Amino acid sequence: MSLKMSHNNQSKFNNSDTDDYGLYTDNMSYNYDFSYWDEFIYPSYDFERALYLYIWEIMVIVTSLFNFVVISVFLRRKMRNSTSIIFAAIAVSDSLTGIVTLPTYIMVFHSDPFELSYSMYDYFTNSNGTSTTNSSSYSPDYLTYYADYADYVEAQELVHDFNVTKDLCNGFMITKYFLSESFHTVSIFLTLFLGIQRYVSVAFPYKSKFLFDIKRALVICVVIFVLSPLLHSYHLVSNRAKNMYCLWELQRHGCEGGCINLWIAFFIRHFLPCLTLVVFSVLFISKLHVGEESLRKLGINRSQISRRVEENRQISIMVTCIVIVFLIPEIPYGVFILCIAIDKTANNGKGIALKPIRAIFMAYQILLVLSFHANFYIYTVFNRRFRKVLYRTVVKPVRRFFQCNDSEQTPHMEMKPLQTFAAKVRPSENEPEHEPLNAKDN
Repeated sequence: MSLKMSHNNQSKFNNSDTDDYGLYTDNMSYNYDFSYWDEFIYPSYDFERALYLYIWEIMVIVTSLFNFVVISVFLRRKMRNSTSIIFAAIAVSDSLTGIVTLPTYIMVFHSDPFELSYSMYDYFTNSNGTSTTNSSSYSPDYLTYYADYADYVEAQELVHDFNVTKDLCNGFMITKYFLSESFHTVSIFLTLFLGIQRYVSVAFPYKSKFLFDIKRALVICVVIFVLSPLLHSYHLVSNRAKNMYCLWELQRHGCEGGCINLWIAFFIRHFLPCLTLVVFSVLFISKLHVGEESLRKLGINRSQISRRVEENRQISIMVTCIVIVFLIPEIPYGVFILCIAIDKTANNGKGIALKPIRAIFMAYQILLVLSFHANFYIYTVFNRRFRKVLYRTVVKPVRRFFQCNDSEQTPHMEMKPLQTFAAKVRPSENEPEHEPLNAKDN
């Protein structure tokens, strides 16, 4: 047995597939049975550990805190309507998209990584490739698999490998690719629902009060939360821990299973929602301007028209900003998913390397969290009612709290100079009191 792979095994690794999220997969069939293993290998790059162990946690926690403020504002009695219910639901799903990943991310990337090399293979073999006494309990097929995998890791420039148990592997994959993606899908369809609701409220104001009242809006939000995970059911039932590594698996030949999931994710989760949202946003803004022209024809005074125009302008800018922030991560990643789906269907997934796939997915996650955080500033800048309720709900209580703390400390600090001044003015007990000015006259 030689240290380097045979031409057969090397072609197996070179023809390996990657799934829709950039994880290495293969369909090599070894005779060695790995089913009794409780520890698996999750390979990664330097930039992944630096992000997911430190930066990701900070970004998710900060964004969740701001979203908590958004929820508390939109659910206030004065702000409560069908639109605010949707905004609050979007804030909930955005926060859960990142929060569900924190426990498993910390457990996986906080462990000490090791560099996968030939050291273990060398321990079991002599320089001429024959087995040593150390390898008596290991089958040759296991050693071949280990050497083949080491060659693959070196070719893909993977620098870190994390030991994970089977339960941690399943939890890590489910939270990252099922729960997190499901909650983000909820955010996508809630944003789409918001665009449709806003258009209907302007185009059909009387019907919208019946179609999208608070109860119906809440029911639709709950239905979206319940049905969205069905789009990611593939990641819940597919194999995650196999042949000693912790990765999703795609079928090598043909477009089955994961390949079909790629096309479903592209059309239902990216293309159709983005296209529909853009169409309804354009219709919404154009309908606002039509309403302004109708007001002018009715002969309403200029002050009311100018106030209405200013409100419509702010609403148009806010909706445009929300749509743009939503589309910034979704359009590039949708194109990326399309490229992977085409490559998997036409070329069996051989055209895209693993490292750029991992980097693109990581950049997509960063843009998502930043877009979640940007919504707070959009509401604050362009929504006057949001600013007022935000001041009463958060800013004013916080300011009052610090003022109370200052008032508790200020009297103690001010008493000292007052007491010193009083001591100087007050006559001493040993000194005789001054006689009245008219005493001598008496």
